[in-house]
Amino acid sequence: LREIFGKQINMTITKEAFKIYTLGSRLLKMPCKAVELSPIPKESTQVLESLQLVARYYGERPHLYGVPISLCAPKIGKLQQIFIISNPENWKDPKKIHDEFDIIINPEILDKSEETKQVWENSFGIQDRVWLVERPTSVKIAYFDENNERRELDIEGDYARVFQHEYDQLQGVHVDDVALENKKYIDSSVNPWNTKFGRFISKLFS
Repeated sequence: LREIFGKQINMTITKEAFKIYTLGSRLLKMPCKAVELSPIPKESTQVLESLQLVARYYGERPHLYGVPISLCAPKIGKLQQIFIISNPENWKDPKKIHDEFDIIINPEILDKSEETKQVWENSFGIQDRVWLVERPTSVKIAYFDENNERRELDIEGDYARVFQHEYDQLQGVHVDDVALENKKYIDSSVNPWNTKFGRFISKLFS
């Protein structure tokens, strides 16, 4: 596995390293702690390495949970304000989708657009459910990257939606908490994503 994912991965690789925490886990309902900066502690650096390792691991095995384009620390059992998003330029290319990641530490949402859009979202690790949610179409964000540099950006479209999805999770808010229609999930057996192609595409936005 070290050869597959690169020599830069320094963590001890065990089966437990690939465990995904999913719906029903109390951990996903708990707010994450901010990461201490200057410098970024070793524990947080290991979380960043783990997130990339796990994303690439499941990217090579799409039959398990689909292909994640983003992943947050609570999903791997760590309550730290960290998530990763793959470079959106690579989203449509399965061979490159995990080549590069945006590293997001201690994210903030500074402003939101009044315009919103309803979209289907799923949650990585859950194969048979999607939720209808309504999110702002653009947001102003701030975060620290892996070099401990603060970035402030205006983002929109699918990238903004994915960012908000992962940001919510760091606050202990799972997608089922913000779903429309009294937070009822919509079973994939009766929704338009229930095709082989649809499931693959929907997992890109988990």
